[in-house]
Amino acid sequence: MAITKISSARIGANTIATANIADNAVDGTKIAQNSILTKHIDDAQVTADQLAADAVITAKILDANVTSAKIANNAILTQHIDDNQVTADQIAAATITTTQIAANTIATGNVADNAIDGTKIASNSILTRHIDDNQITTDQIAANTIATANVADNAIDGTKIASNSILTRHIDDNQITTDQIAANTVATANIADNAVDGTKIASNSILTRHIDDDQVTGDQLADAITVVTSVTTPLVDAAVVDGDNFKVAGGQGTDGQLLTSTGSGVAWEDAPAGGPAVSNGANNRIATFTNSSDIQGEANLTFDSNTLQVSGSSNVTRQGPISQGSGAVQTWDVNSQSNTFFVPSDNNTVMNPGGTAVTGAIIQIEIAMGSTVYAIAWQNKFKFSGDGSTPTVTATANKTDIFTFRYNGTVWQEIGRVQNLAQTV
Repeated sequence: MAITKISSARIGANTIATANIADNAVDGTKIAQNSILTKHIDDAQVTADQLAADAVITAKILDANVTSAKIANNAILTQHIDDNQVTADQIAAATITTTQIAANTIATGNVADNAIDGTKIASNSILTRHIDDNQITTDQIAANTIATANVADNAIDGTKIASNSILTRHIDDNQITTDQIAANTVATANIADNAVDGTKIASNSILTRHIDDDQVTGDQLADAITVVTSVTTPLVDAAVVDGDNFKVAGGQGTDGQLLTSTGSGVAWEDAPAGGPAVSNGANNRIATFTNSSDIQGEANLTFDSNTLQVSGSSNVTRQGPISQGSGAVQTWDVNSQSNTFFVPSDNNTVMNPGGTAVTGAIIQIEIAMGSTVYAIAWQNKFKFSGDGSTPTVTATANKTDIFTFRYNGTVWQEIGRVQNLAQTV
C-alpha cells in the first residue's frame, strides 16, 4: 500500500513532538520567520557561522559583556568610541603611541594636569607658540644654555648684570667712551704706562703740582720761550730755567750780554763798561756807598754773622712814643724801640719791656710828664743801682727823667739815670 503524505490539516495542534522529527530534518525552509526564540537555542550553540554579517547590534549585547578577549586586534576605531569615554582608567601605561592617535586628536581637555613629563615630549617639539608668557624661569634653563642668538637686542640692561661681572674680555675694542665712564673713575692704576700722550691732555691742564721735581730739562723747553710780564702765582724759591736755546723776544743775545729790564719788559743788553769802584775792603766789614755808584768797606763797622761791632761813637735814633695802652701795664718792643720815650696819661702805670733781647743789649727810656703828673711803677724785670730801691719818677709837670739799662741775659740792670730835666718831648 502506497504511503500518502499527511497534510498539516490532518495534524492536531501540538501533536508533533521532538521524537517525531528526524535528526537534521528541520532546515531553514521549515522554520517560520521570527520563530526561533532564545529558549529554542541551546547554550553556546550560536557561533560566528550562525550570525549574519552585521547581525549583532548594540541592543543584542548585554551590558559589560564585551571583554578584551572578544575584540580583535586593531578592531576599535574612532567611530566605535563615544565622546569623552576614554579616561585614564581605560589606558594602560605606555599603551597609546602615535599610531593609535589620529592627527590633531588630543586636545587640551583630553590631557590630565601634569600628565605630560619630559619622557612624553619628542625632541625639538616645544616651539615658541607652546610656551606661555613668563613661564621660563631660572629653573627651566640649563647651565650655559643661553647663547648670543637667544638674547634680543638691547634686552640686557643694568638690572640683569651681576656686580663685578663685566670683565675685559667681554668688552669689544673701542666700546668704552666718555659716556660710559663715571666722573673721577679713572685712577693712575687704570692707565697703561705711556698711554697718555699729547693728544689726551687738554690745553692748559698741566699745572706745577703735576710736574715732579727736576723733570723739566732743555728737551722739554721750546726753542722760543715767551716771557710774560706778570705772574699771578709766585715762582718757587731758587727756580732754575735750564735750556740750551733760551730766547727772549725771539732772540738769544750775544756772548757777554745781560738780560735786563727795559722798564716795560726785558731784553738782552750789553754789560756796562765797568762795575762799581770798591775800596777799603776787608773781612766782615760793612760796605757803604761813597757816591751813587762806588762803595767802600767801613773799618769801624763790622758784622761776623753774630755780632755787629761799632768802633767810635754811634747814634741810635729815638723811636716813640710808647703808646698808652688800656690797663696799668705798658709793654713795648725793645727790638724796635731801644731808644724811646713815654708820656703817661694815667696813674699806676707799670713799665714792662717786651720783645727778645740779647745779652748786653742797651735800652734807654725817657719818661716825660705833661701838664698833669702821674705815678709811675716798674716791672720786676728792672734792677736799679745803689741800694736797689725803685726810684721815684719826678712828680713835676713838664719835667723829664731819662733811664738807661743793660740786659744781662735775665734782667735789665740800670747803668744810668738823669732826673728832673726840662722836658724836650
